[in-house]
Order: sequence, then structure tokens, then C-alpha cells
Amino acid sequence: MVRDEKDKQIKYLDLAHKVVDMWNRLSLYMALAKFLRRNLVSISFPVLTATFIYLDWSHTKNWKLQQQKAQN
Repeated sequence: MVRDEKDKQIKYLDLAHKVVDMWNRLSLYMALAKFLRRNLVSISFPVLTATFIYLDWSHTKNWKLQQQKAQN
């Protein structure tokens, strides 16, 4: 009888730990989403700018190589 109650307690504790872990992950994701929402412009503008600069640079580099090959 005592063993059955201990098994039940262990199951309830495992379930409680799973719920707490799930809640912690959920609150972490919510905090991350809130951070991204608040700082969307501050994060996205530099990332997009750097991306477009790199794309333009690599396109220009490839174009110059093609021009050199065409001349030779």
C-alpha cells in the first residue's frame, strides 16, 4: 500500500516537473518574442543593410571577373 502511494507521488512529481519545464520554456520563448518585437527595427535594419552590401559586393566582384575574362 505504501509503495503504491509513493509511486503515485513520484508520478505526480514527474508530471509537476514536466509542467514547470514546459512553463519555463514557454516563458523563455515569450520573452524572446517580446524582445524581438520591441527591437525589430534595431535588429533587422543592420542585418538587411549588411546583407544587401554583401550581395552588391559579390555581384560586382563576379561582374568584374567576367569583364576581365571577356577582355582576355
